[in-house]
Amino acid sequence: MKLRFETIEIFDWIKRLPIDLIDLTSSGAYNAKALNDLGLDIEELPLWGNNYYGFKPLKETIAARYSTDPDHIALTLGASMANIAVLLALTGTGDRIMIETPVYQPFTRAAEAVTELAPIWLPRTRQEEYHLSPDHPVLANKSFKILMLSNLHNPTGSCDPPETFVELAEIAAAQNGWIVVDEVFLPFIEGGEKRCAALLHDRIISTCSLTKVWGLPGLRAGWITARPDLVRKIEHLVDYFYVNQPFITDFITWRILSDDRTFNQLLEKTRKRTTKNWRIVETYLNDMPLLDYVKPAGGLSVLLRFRDGRKSAQFIRILREDYGTLVVPGEFFDVDDGFRLSFGCEEDTLRRGMEAVKEALADKES
Repeated sequence: MKLRFETIEIFDWIKRLPIDLIDLTSSGAYNAKALNDLGLDIEELPLWGNNYYGFKPLKETIAARYSTDPDHIALTLGASMANIAVLLALTGTGDRIMIETPVYQPFTRAAEAVTELAPIWLPRTRQEEYHLSPDHPVLANKSFKILMLSNLHNPTGSCDPPETFVELAEIAAAQNGWIVVDEVFLPFIEGGEKRCAALLHDRIISTCSLTKVWGLPGLRAGWITARPDLVRKIEHLVDYFYVNQPFITDFITWRILSDDRTFNQLLEKTRKRTTKNWRIVETYLNDMPLLDYVKPAGGLSVLLRFRDGRKSAQFIRILREDYGTLVVPGEFFDVDDGFRLSFGCEEDTLRRGMEAVKEALADKES
């Protein structure tokens, strides 16, 4: 298998953005700037310890929160590493990967890297409010090794129920395939921090992290939930990349996840911000008839599309160059008539950004 790593354009675009503009691009929260914001004393944090194939107390803590066993948990450097590790463990050159669309672009690039083939697309349609449809004809007419999904869906925030994933897993199992579900946004909804699709069927693999809801992207703390034989395979594969997790990352993650007070404070802080900021966004959107959207079930982002189907590239350019405001171009989600707008920022920034969107729309129509 020859890995072909092409540029992930959405990351390249984000990492080169000007820092002096109104930023409505981040899909996660930022809940702590320093360790003491988490009640941690830097002098008591160990740099090394036994975390071969994962720090045991951390794996036990994650497993307990999902009501499963530690041998179902593999630790990774964030959910992005989790997703590519799963693909590498299960697929090779010539295998077909099916992916939802609209799609989070790193899914596409990862699939292309490990299989050297373009993905098969499973559409999420506006008519079905971007929900997954196990009855979609492509599932009956195309064979696949992996079906790669997100729940909550990125970029729309749509949430699918457990029974949908069980139905999809049965379809996959019939052809010796797998379902991979990225669940980094799922804890945005009430009770979502306890849900895990991998526990519904042994052909489902779930990935998650502390990056989005808990607002701790700097930790790069992620994990995979899967049946034990697959966990072992993934852990042996990770030996090729970094041998061990940074112990300090595992230790800090364990302290956060094992402390109910800190765990729940971070969770509720983000959920409250989500609710408050969405009300602001929705109020503005009510005065923007050009834009169509489905109310997200949770998360800090919404997919906005022009009702008349016009291309969004020119509007996004005007918004950036003339109004100093950034949104994520829809092209990075396989959507050319829309854009993702995120609302996890401070209220003043959000209001200024929404005013800019409103004015840019009016400018485009004048």
